[in-house]
Amino acid sequence: MTDGHHPPDIILIGTGVGDGLQFTVESQRVLDKVGSAYALHLPVPLRRHLRSLRIKTVDLSDRFAEPRPLGEAYVEVAGFLLERAAIERPVVVLTPGSPLFLNSISRLLVLHGRRSGLQVETFPGISPLDALISYVGVDVATFGLQVFTGNRLASSPTRLDPAVPLAVMELAGVGLETSAADPTVEPKRYGRLLGALARIYPADHPATLVNVTGGNGRRSHATLPLRRFAEFLPNIRENSHLFIDVIRPSQQRSSKEA
Repeated sequence: MTDGHHPPDIILIGTGVGDGLQFTVESQRVLDKVGSAYALHLPVPLRRHLRSLRIKTVDLSDRFAEPRPLGEAYVEVAGFLLERAAIERPVVVLTPGSPLFLNSISRLLVLHGRRSGLQVETFPGISPLDALISYVGVDVATFGLQVFTGNRLASSPTRLDPAVPLAVMELAGVGLETSAADPTVEPKRYGRLLGALARIYPADHPATLVNVTGGNGRRSHATLPLRRFAEFLPNIRENSHLFIDVIRPSQQRSSKEA
């Protein structure tokens, strides 16, 4: 996103999914050159790896420790990083996944950075969606894919296409409004989401809960009819996403009917 002449003021680097070392060689070269970075929820293996490369990291995760509106926390962290960009350049920010996918802080930095005349450059990493697609094996190019967060489906009228597979991201965030993580998963939080899905899919339609950790390919999944969604609740984590296939179930029904 730079103009090719002005060096970047802010560099956003995606660190990949979970606890794996999934950031790119290109990103590592940037870190080697700059020597320092601000981080959010840095996984332990990556923190150790950066330490071995003598990359100094400043973790900003503690700014989410106290319960307060998530939007307020996002704005504060983005404002702090924009202030740092006026003092030290470039400011390198390490964020989970890929910088501009499901990342409010990165989007704020791009938006306000541009308004302030700052040059913002991004280096993508493996996103939760990449990991989910790889795991479930959906042919996106052929059949397409609908992608929404669980909060979006639960809180806003959304038109879903029953003929296109659906990925529901960030299940653990459904209904949460504060920055402090809630260790319990309350069934009532998912009522509106299930209502939105029930308007499109029958109760016996299969849904797959996928927990992707990223490290050494470790992941887990379970497939149940939507009417048994409550059985997923004990296994919903911050890396949990829901996949609803419409291609393979329809192919299986057609095969049985034939």
